[in-house]
Amino acid sequence: MSKAKNLIIAWAGTKISNQAIKIINVIIQNEAINFKGRGM
Repeated sequence: MSKAKNLIIAWAGTKISNQAIKIINVIIQNEAINFKGRGM
């Protein structure tokens, strides 16, 4: 039981980190666009 639970936690963790990475990348891209927009 605990093995299955750990697998589920690990799987959920990777899903969450992939989402977080995508969100962070979007934020970084938006910041870069805003920075260029201000006439760097």
